[in-house]
Amino acid sequence: MADRGRPLPRSMMLLLIAQLAVNFRAGMVSPILALFRRQQGLSIGEIGLLGIVGTLGWFIFEPLSGFVADRVPKRGMMVVGVLGSTAVYALYPYASTMTGFALLAFAMASTMAAYNVATRYLTIALIPAESRGRTYGRYLSVISLGSMISPLAGGYATSLYGYTLPFYLAAVIGLVALVAVLPMKVDDGQSRRSRGSLDIRAALGRPMTSIYAVRATFTMNNFFRENFLPIYLHESQSYAASETVIGAYLTVFRLTTTAGQAFLGNLFDVVGSKRLMVVSLLCLGLSYAGLGALGGTGWLYLLGAVQGVLMAVADMSMMVHLMTVIPSGLTGVVTGLYGESENLGGLVSNPIIGFTYDGFGGVVTLSVLAIVLVSSSLLASVLIKDEKKG
Repeated sequence: MADRGRPLPRSMMLLLIAQLAVNFRAGMVSPILALFRRQQGLSIGEIGLLGIVGTLGWFIFEPLSGFVADRVPKRGMMVVGVLGSTAVYALYPYASTMTGFALLAFAMASTMAAYNVATRYLTIALIPAESRGRTYGRYLSVISLGSMISPLAGGYATSLYGYTLPFYLAAVIGLVALVAVLPMKVDDGQSRRSRGSLDIRAALGRPMTSIYAVRATFTMNNFFRENFLPIYLHESQSYAASETVIGAYLTVFRLTTTAGQAFLGNLFDVVGSKRLMVVSLLCLGLSYAGLGALGGTGWLYLLGAVQGVLMAVADMSMMVHLMTVIPSGLTGVVTGLYGESENLGGLVSNPIIGFTYDGFGGVVTLSVLAIVLVSSSLLASVLIKDEKKG
């Protein structure tokens, strides 16, 4: 993370611990949340609507959190996010209706919006301008350890003890993040003065709107993996995957994602973020087409490994590019708008995926996702311009 031989700053170490805990608890629930909703009698269309409800929470509170982040201590925002989301995890086992799940989805998104904006803000503030790719890659590889093994643990625990235990464990693990957040004293002191219209125009200039647009189209991938992929793997005749197999697939995916983040960071500083963004989005789209055309546990794990590397490159390339073009003094606003682009993508993606899956099945849905990701690659090749590093 830091220069060779130099220890991590205390603030970065505490941020890493908090992110490890948050990623671990989310990873435990990731292979079972959609299946739990399905078990409670929800249809695919209703699960898609829940994705919209959650996205609305992000849509409302993420840009608001971005404006607030330039003016208040980030530690307080993180505490709100950790406490709120911990309560939501503890309440999930009691949900049994569409209304209950909708309230929990909205509450989770609303509280985690503050947490995510604050952590992105601190990440950008603490990572030095030189060798961004290498430094950010090492940072991601460490915090991803929390979600690397946890999907397998969550799937295995569900197979043995049912759907309730992983949610309670996620709530308890959230308290670890709180212990790390409370001692943090980092606040870069960036101005709490009110921003003028010139600042807002800078946050909405072409370099910024270009990366927002690419991120928005890429977001369909994230919502599909979170809300529908476990169901497809479980119900598809080609895979018929158990909760344990789904957890193992997600673990393979996260393992290669983590490895990619650790070893590909230097490549960003040499090749540049645009080329890697274009290639990774294109190949990721093709991998989903392969997922729909193939079948069997062996292919599932192989594709999971490939997708993990591609996801690492795609996600890193967007964030590294954002760090390069972000206007000075607008870190909070821009990170909020960057998150808002994801929300806009989610508002469109969830109903498309839900209704396509309900009407035409999982294979057609995977084809639609592949087309969107290839389109995102083309969008990046046209809109994104390589910027000078450093």
